[in-house]
Amino acid sequence: MADFHNKELNDALVRFEKMLKENRNQFFDLHVFEDMIEYYITNAKAEEALKVCIVANNQYPYSVEILVHKARTLTFMGQFKEAFNVIEVAESIQPYEFDVLFCKASLLSALNNYEDAVAYYEKALTLAEDKAEVLYCIGFTYQSYNKYERAIEYYQSALLEDITHEDAVHEMSFSLNQIEKQTEGIEFFQQFIDEDPYNAYAWYNMGIIYSGTGQDTEALNAYEYATLIDETISSAYFNMGHCYMNMEDYPSAFRSYLNTLEHEGPNAEVYCHIAAATEKMEDYNVALKYYKKATDLDKDYDEAWFGGGECLRQLDKYMEAVHYLSQATQLNQFKDEYWLALAQAEGALGNINAALDAYKSASNLNPANAEVWLNWAEALKDNDKLTQAAELIEDAIDELPESADLLYRATAYSLLIGNLDKACEYLEQALTLDREKHIQLFEYFPEVEMQKALQKMIQHFSD
Repeated sequence: MADFHNKELNDALVRFEKMLKENRNQFFDLHVFEDMIEYYITNAKAEEALKVCIVANNQYPYSVEILVHKARTLTFMGQFKEAFNVIEVAESIQPYEFDVLFCKASLLSALNNYEDAVAYYEKALTLAEDKAEVLYCIGFTYQSYNKYERAIEYYQSALLEDITHEDAVHEMSFSLNQIEKQTEGIEFFQQFIDEDPYNAYAWYNMGIIYSGTGQDTEALNAYEYATLIDETISSAYFNMGHCYMNMEDYPSAFRSYLNTLEHEGPNAEVYCHIAAATEKMEDYNVALKYYKKATDLDKDYDEAWFGGGECLRQLDKYMEAVHYLSQATQLNQFKDEYWLALAQAEGALGNINAALDAYKSASNLNPANAEVWLNWAEALKDNDKLTQAAELIEDAIDELPESADLLYRATAYSLLIGNLDKACEYLEQALTLDREKHIQLFEYFPEVEMQKALQKMIQHFSD
C-alpha cells in the first residue's frame, strides 16, 4: 500500500501532472507508477489513474503489475469488457500469477460468467497467501447465482481460515436466511465456542448471525460475551447499539455507541449513530452537536447532514435546516426523504416555489411514498391552490389506490370544493380500507354542524 504522505510520491504526482500538461515524456520507476495509480484510485480519481496506467504501460509494456492495475482501474470505471481484454494480455505473459488469476476471476464474476469465475478463483486459491479472502470470493460468486448451499460451504471455509473475516459472516448470514437454515450458522460458531469458550470472535460472529435473523436479545448476549472476553472489539459495541435501537431502548443504544467511540476514536459514522439515538430521545440540541461532529470529520456524509437538518426543523430553525438539507440533497439526490424534509423546511420559511419543487423531486424518486403526496397537496391548499391540490391527490390515488390516507384527503378536498358526489365516492372507498382513519376528516371541518353531517355520511356507508 502506498504511503500517500511520502515525499517521493507527492513529488512524482507533481512531475506527472506537469508532464501531461506540457505533453512530454518522463521516466518513472515501476513502483512509483503503482503508488500513483493507488493514490488516484483511493481518492476516486479513476480517469487520472487510467492516464498513469497508459503511460506506465508504454514504458513497461510487459509489466503484469501495470496491466493488473489497468484492468482494476477500468473495472472501477465500469468498463468491464475493456478490463477483461487487458487482463487477457496479462495472462498471456504470466498465466500463473496470483493477481492476474484473481483479477480475471473478479471480472468474470462481474460479467455474470460465474462458473468460469469460480474456476479462476480456484486456480488463484492454490497461490494465495490470504486464502480466506479467496474462499470468501468463491462463496460470494456462488451466492450471486443463488447457489446458497455452496456459498455457505465456502464462507465457512473462509472462517475456518480466518474467524475475523467479518464479510464472510455477514454474507453467510444472508445465504442462511435465503434458505431458512439460520440455525446452521449458530451451530457452526457454537462449535468454536465449545472448543474454546473464550473465543471472542466466535461470540461476536454468533451475534451477527442472531442479528441477521432479528433475534436482538440473543445477539446482545453474544456481543456482550465478546466484549467481556476482548473489550477492544469495537464493532461489538457498535452492533449492540443497533440491537438497542431496534428494541427502542435509545439510552442503551446511546451508551453502546459511546463505548464504540471510546475504543475506535473519532469516527463520523459512530458520531452519526450517537446523534440518531439522541434524536430518538428528542434531545435535538445534543443530537445536532453529534451530527455536526460527523460532518466536521466527513463533509460528504449525506446522512449526517440530513439528520442535522431534521433536528434543526424540530428546533424551528428553518433557515439552518434548509442549509443542512440542501447539502444532503446535493450529496445524494436519490433519497426521497431528503427532498421531503427540504420541502417542509422551505415551506416553513414561506418559500413556496422551492418547497413545491422539492416535493416534486421527492415524488419522482418514490411515487409510492404517500406522505410526500399528502404534504405536497397540503402545501398547495395552504397557498390558495385547492383545485390543484385536489388534482394532485387524484394523481396520487392512481399511484396508490389502496391508501386510505389519500382517499380521506380526496374526500376532504372534494367537500371543500363542493363536489359532493366525488366526496361520497372517495369516502366509501376509504371506509372500506380503514374505517378508523375517518377521524382525519374532522381536522378539515371543525364546525359542529359539518361534523354532524360527516357522521351521518360515515354511518350511511357503514351500514
